[in-house]
Amino acid sequence: MGANQALVDTLLATFSSLPIEERIVLELLSVHYDPLISSKALNLVNLASKRNVSVKPLGLPTWKRLSKKLRTAGLLQGRAGTIQCNSKIVDAITRNALGEGRLNTHLQVLYEYRPDMDPENSLYGVNYTYDGILAKLRLAVHTNDVEGFVFIREDWYGRGWYLGVAPFAWEQRLFGHPLDVGWLQTREPLICYEAIYRLVQDAHEKLLTADHLSGVLGDAASELSPGQALRALAIEHALLCGNFEAAERWLHGDTTAGAELYRGWLCSVRGQRENAAAHFESGMVMVRKSERKREVILAGLLGPLYVLGLISTGERPRLSAAHNYVDKALRESEVPPLHEALRCAILLAEGKVEVAKAAVGNIDRSSVSELIPLDALFVYIAFCWCDDGAARTFHKEIRALENRAARAG
Repeated sequence: MGANQALVDTLLATFSSLPIEERIVLELLSVHYDPLISSKALNLVNLASKRNVSVKPLGLPTWKRLSKKLRTAGLLQGRAGTIQCNSKIVDAITRNALGEGRLNTHLQVLYEYRPDMDPENSLYGVNYTYDGILAKLRLAVHTNDVEGFVFIREDWYGRGWYLGVAPFAWEQRLFGHPLDVGWLQTREPLICYEAIYRLVQDAHEKLLTADHLSGVLGDAASELSPGQALRALAIEHALLCGNFEAAERWLHGDTTAGAELYRGWLCSVRGQRENAAAHFESGMVMVRKSERKREVILAGLLGPLYVLGLISTGERPRLSAAHNYVDKALRESEVPPLHEALRCAILLAEGKVEVAKAAVGNIDRSSVSELIPLDALFVYIAFCWCDDGAARTFHKEIRALENRAARAG
């Protein structure tokens, strides 16, 4: 058991040992989520006392003693005169309110205190921070409100122009610390599938283990038809884990473009170069046709694997196609270090060893460490192929990523 999980267990045991009226106070604060000035937190509690006989109205001295007790126990946190439920257990406490049948009452109190949190209120879509959006998104998840979830999720992804890049992933905040698979599976399918997809994809990109998600991923994907994003992710997960038989089962009867590309991946790892290139080319034709574009950039791992699949045959038309693909990606500023490294691999496949080595030297080395680990691993592989000196320089980083990938399975 990790130290973090041991702390969570201790905090939840402390919470469970509290008198019911104190547990309800923490439930209210977990539902509110955002930090509150202590006096406003007292106002929220006293407002709840009008709706719930288990909540007693509190005077300021009593509230100060109670909030100090809860803070000392680690159940409350805060700074600059504010308090909020401990972020490590906030969702577990909200789930407790749901399980005890008190969540709806707490929500009515919240909506009266904070009308902007009410999905029926015109202010519901007015959000100025990612934490503010998360406060609403998490309630949509806890109440299985699919309409509210979709609305707020779109706001999360649409606010980048105003708020900048999100400093955290909402699915990690809601489901990842630690993941309660049983509870996740009680959410509406759209909510459940979105969370699973993002958690597994995040594990892949960061070279983290996703063993605890394999079962729920397979169960969810089996309910979907070929071509659905979560089903495609199940194929990718099987391929990354070396479970080729599972990948073949998922691919059986699947005639989508994605399936063709994944067949290219499967043939590549089996050393079937000609078959791999043929499947990649077939899949790319299907993608272009469905998107009505002459040139497309593939998402995730499929792009680099498409390029490597083409150049593995050493055939000039395929090397040319690989060049064209990388040119397109670089024009669109799609992860420059990754595609610059792929360009080096193409040059090496063409026998232009010195040109490839020089091209490796032009890659911004400092930017490689900023890539997601999976992309960085591809770049370092290109270093190893094209330039022994670069491989020696980054030996420590390469070994660390290899070990990380091995631990992830």
